[in-house]
Amino acid sequence: MKQGTKEKKPKSIGKIIIIILLLLVIGFMVMVFSGVTVGLLIKNNADNNRLKANEVITMIEMLEGKEITADHEDEINKILEKYDALSKAQKKKVTNKDALDGMVAALEEAKQYTDEDRERDENQVAADEVIRLISTLEGKEVTIDSESEITVIRMQYDALTRAQKDLVSNYSILAKAETDLQNAKDAEAASALVLAIDSIDASSLTGDSTQINMLLNQYDALSDAQKELVTNYNKLLEYKKAVEANATKEAAVKKGTDLAENFPGYSGKWGDFGAHKNAYQGMIETVIRRDAKLREYFECDPDPNYLEMYASRFTKDTSGFGIARCTVTFTGIDKEDGFTSTLHGEVIIKNDGSLYFTINYYN
Repeated sequence: MKQGTKEKKPKSIGKIIIIILLLLVIGFMVMVFSGVTVGLLIKNNADNNRLKANEVITMIEMLEGKEITADHEDEINKILEKYDALSKAQKKKVTNKDALDGMVAALEEAKQYTDEDRERDENQVAADEVIRLISTLEGKEVTIDSESEITVIRMQYDALTRAQKDLVSNYSILAKAETDLQNAKDAEAASALVLAIDSIDASSLTGDSTQINMLLNQYDALSDAQKELVTNYNKLLEYKKAVEANATKEAAVKKGTDLAENFPGYSGKWGDFGAHKNAYQGMIETVIRRDAKLREYFECDPDPNYLEMYASRFTKDTSGFGIARCTVTFTGIDKEDGFTSTLHGEVIIKNDGSLYFTINYYN
């Protein structure tokens, strides 16, 4: 070797360094890429767990707040199947698992709930509602205005079954309210009739007073309890008697008036008159037979039917004593001297419609 010359490094060392650097860069890039990939995988896995858990959470939420019965068994079993299919990590994300456990317990209890239990509870619920309604009547004054309220409650009670009615512990309150209502209605009905009777003016009653019959019909339509509250019923009976008496009087007056207006007069044999040609002749014949005593004046063998009779039409009685009067004469053989004689008299219709016969003179 020559002195003064420098020793040269081999070129291979630089290449090795470059290769090492490249390898370091590549390794770093691989590490970075691997980290991103792993992160993505972890994130995707977490999202998947959340989705699976949320599906179960939603199914549970759909049942929350509902009364669990045996009819929910299939629905709850589906939720359990979904839950059991989750991974351990997914199950941890089901935040309402406690609610599901409660539903499972409630389902088991409901499955033990018999039809008899259900019927008993339903009966109690129905009875409790009527008990509540009846309790609103307690301590309340019952008047006529309470009728609609009491009627509604009675309808609710009557709609219950026999078993449900037996559970209504305060029924006596309803019964008392109905009794009080009926008493109020009785008092009102009786009071109305009492006032109507007291308002009658007895002096104005006539034989055609339909008001009395109307009040009597109202009385007859009352219940026995209501009738007992009509304290002036005897007064109504007195009015009825007065009306009937007035009707009788008015009928008699009308009958007398009709006679005065319609009797056509008569001339002929007393016997033919007595044959009752019409109702008016019958009225006159009756009073003559009662008052005239024809056998005391005439030969009447065997009967005074042969006597000649004359009766005028009625004329108005201007004296004020009666309604009208008519002249009546009988002509026949005097029973004492055998001569023809005449009995002069009158039939008078009095103001009350009654008739009487009076003798004016005999010659």
